[in-house]
Parts: sequence; C-alpha cells; structure tokens
Amino acid sequence: MKSDIVQTIMDRINIVDYIGRYIQVKKVGKNFMAVCPFHNDKGPSLSISQEKGLYHCFGCGASGNIINFVMEYENLDFKEAVIKLADEANIDINFSNKYTKYSTYYKINKLAAKYYYNNLVHEENGQKALKYLKKRGVDKKIITKFGLGYAAAQWDDLYNHLRKKDVDTKTMKKLSLIKVSNSKEYDLLRDRLIFPIINRFGKVIGFGGRRLNKDDNIKYLNIAETPLFKKSGVLYGINLTKKEIFSSKELILVEGYMDVITLYQYGIRNSAAILGTAFTKEHANILNNKIDRVFLFFDSDEAGKKAVIRSLKILFDSNISSYVIVNNFNKDPDLLLKEKGIETFEKLKKNALPGFKFFLDYYKKDININNPNEKVKLYKKLKKILSEIRDEHLRYEYQKKLAESFGYKYRSNRNKSGRKNNKNINNRIYPRNEILILIFLLENKEFAEKIFDLFEEIICFVRNEKIKQELESLKNIFNKGKNLHCKGNVASYIKNENIKKNIISYLTQNKLVINEKNFNLLIEEIKRKAKIIKNRRF
Repeated sequence: MKSDIVQTIMDRINIVDYIGRYIQVKKVGKNFMAVCPFHNDKGPSLSISQEKGLYHCFGCGASGNIINFVMEYENLDFKEAVIKLADEANIDINFSNKYTKYSTYYKINKLAAKYYYNNLVHEENGQKALKYLKKRGVDKKIITKFGLGYAAAQWDDLYNHLRKKDVDTKTMKKLSLIKVSNSKEYDLLRDRLIFPIINRFGKVIGFGGRRLNKDDNIKYLNIAETPLFKKSGVLYGINLTKKEIFSSKELILVEGYMDVITLYQYGIRNSAAILGTAFTKEHANILNNKIDRVFLFFDSDEAGKKAVIRSLKILFDSNISSYVIVNNFNKDPDLLLKEKGIETFEKLKKNALPGFKFFLDYYKKDININNPNEKVKLYKKLKKILSEIRDEHLRYEYQKKLAESFGYKYRSNRNKSGRKNNKNINNRIYPRNEILILIFLLENKEFAEKIFDLFEEIICFVRNEKIKQELESLKNIFNKGKNLHCKGNVASYIKNENIKKNIISYLTQNKLVINEKNFNLLIEEIKRKAKIIKNRRF
C-alpha cells in the first residue's frame, strides 16, 4: 500500500516542476540543477532526475524522491508529506483514524472561517468591524486576501451555525470554537474582528480576535491550543508570504496580526508574525536551511525588547543570521508605516543592528562596565547563556566574540588535535558493483527475481556487511509479495542512509543505463567472482 501510494504520487507529480515551485531549477544536460535549499550552497549542487523522480545534492548529501523533498523542506513526517502531495494529485488515501479526524477538523475550521468572513462582508452586524478596518487603512483586497472576518456579539451565533452543518458540540469544544458552562454552550470569540490563522499549507488551524468594544478587558484573544493549533510553532501570514520569504531568504518578523497585514499592503511581502510568544525552536525548524536572515521588528517597549532577547537566544543556535530593527519612534510597525511611510521603514532596516550587538547592548546598559565585579558577573552570566548553544562551532564563535567584547582573550576548550581528517562517513563510497545489485533489483521485477534466484552467489560476492543486510531485508519484503519496483522507492525500502545516498547519487547522475545487457554483464561478473571465492574456501 505504501509503495503504491508513492508510485502514484511520483507518476502524477513531476518532481522538476514541483521543486521549481520552491527554488529556481535550470536544465544542465540531461539533468536539472538547482542551488540546494538544505545547506548553505554556493551551487548549484542539487541534481534532479526527471526520469527517475529523484534528487541528490553533491554538497550535503540530501537525496530522495518528491516525498523526501517535501518532508525536508516543509519539516513534515512521512504521512503528512504524503497527505499533502496526495491532496494535490487528487489521490484518495486513508492512513488512520487520526489523519481522518484531522481532515475533519480542517473542514470545520474552514466552515467557521467562511462564517466569520460572511459576517464581515455581507451581514449588517459586520459594519462596525468594516469601519474599524477602514479606519486602520485596510483595503477590501487585503480583507479578502487574509480572509478577515467578524464574530457576532450573540453568545451562540457560531455554535448554532455549525450545529446546522451537523458539527457536534464535542468537536467544536475540542477546536476551541466554543466553551461550555453549566451545560450551556457559547462562542469563545464574540463581537471581535477575526483573524483566521492559516498554516503554510493553506489550512485554517485556528482564530484570533481583536476587541471592537472598548469595555472588553482583553484586547486580543486567541483560541486555546488544539490538535491543530500550537502557537509556539505558528507564524501568522506565512501562507501568503512564504514564497517571498524563501526566495529572498529573508524574514521580517513582527509581533502582531496588523503588523503583517500593513507590511503586506505596503508591498513588503516577506514578513510573518509570532503569536504572543518569542521566536521558538519550532519556528527555527520551519525556517532552518531555507532563509539566511531574520530581521526582528518588534515593539519598542520593554516587553518588545525582552521578546527580542528571547528570540535571539534561539536564533544564535540556528544557521540564520539575526538583525534587530531598532524602532525609536515608540510606535508599533503598523502605525510606523502608516505615519512615517515606507521610506522610514527601509532606512530603519538598512541600519538594523546585528543581533549579537543588540544582545550585548541590552545587558550592558544596566551595569557599570568599569566596575570589575559587575563586569565579571555579567560576563559569566552571558557566557553561561551562550554555552547553551548546541552547535559546537557556533558556540565557539559566539563565546569568542563575547570574550573579545569584554576585552578578554578567549581560550577554547576545543581539542584542536582531535579534528577529523578522515573522509566523512556520510559520504562513504560503497563498492560499485554491490550498489549496482541494489539498483537493478529495485528498478525491475525480472532483474529482482533473477537476483533472488542467485541469492547464494550474490551473498558470496558481496563483501560489505551493510549491503548484505539490505539484500536480506529486501528478499524478505519480496517474499511477502510486496512490490519493490516503484520509481524513487529507495526512500521506502533502503534503511541505511549512506547506502541510500550512494544509490541516488548513481541514479541522478544518469551515468548508468539500466538494461538487460548491463544486467547480464553484472551477473556474469558476480558468478565468476563467486566461483573463485567458493573455490578458495575449499
């Protein structure tokens, strides 16, 4: 079942066209090449074989089929990637009750989003929300683009609407659309401007609301966390801005819904917002290897500065360079753009401080740097913070920079003599003919049958224990009647990552012609050497 789904996806979706949505792809000879998005590639190092449906990077070793690409690029697990691609290819799949349930949750959130949007645009009670948006300078195109809406003031308006659509109360509560008190159901968001929160795949995962009634004590209210919505991993607006973010390799990170909307309306299309939190490891995982720079454009108050510091601590431990747009106008990005114009924003961005300088300045402002005790105490505090950076090389560079900024000579604990001169095991090259056995086996059912018929000679011929293990595993799978022969299937059946990379490297270079003549030549070589080895044993 797994291989059938992979095969169908590979047949229906052209890998070159699909990868071309994310990065620029150029034809070079028979293959297609691109700058690899999975490492800091000067490239192009990523080779894409349209015929095989595979990609391979000669720089970092990233390789696989279209499903592997989506898993890596979008930070998804196998099932999530298959569901995304199957949806695009109009393939009906049913993995488990969990994923069926999630599909239902998305549909319900979409119903709620349509209800809110209709209230804002078509209903009389949405007029005050429209007036508010007009006052904030938000035009109708932007309202539609972001799917903004209005939650009616009635206690159970959304609840009643969804009940008419056969949505049960338990599910509405699970999605934080309603609450239940004293056996009475009521809407969580009422009399509020609504911001649908949409993930990078275009699915509505939650909602946030801004008060329209000044008597309401809570200015902004998000739904509670649900199976779909975890605010620490959400970047608001990324569904609309990811293409520009990834192509420019630059993100302008802000704090609020209206900040993203205003930036977008002013033509700044590479922004996204955090939701009531700082930048997190989950955010970094979404962006790692896809962008080079993050510009933090937060509010200028103390809370905003603390959020910047928390965000920088995460960014220091990523491969993303950080910059801070210092906003001394005491206005949030939304108002700054409207009152000072885009030229002011561009000037502030141009003069942005490197993240590490902002980090040092923030902590140094509260101490007397000429006081030895205060100076040493702060140095130790910051060194401890930077010691939490997991990447050895980044930790070394940041701690070295810290020491120099305090006027100290940095002594590293790194064992310089311990640097590896050997070839990276990840780039290990396995014997060519042994890799060819696997390739022929996986590419053609008739070849596989002949290989398994000669299995004793094959095992005698193969010297590498890891490849022997893979052959044994493939034989067991084949004997159970499973189909090994689908385009790009190495991602499914080869367990050893290094062997998998070697196979894909051969295939993407298109230096191997997989035909009966070459197969027979290989078999003759195997028989000849196996016979010699057997004779030696006796």
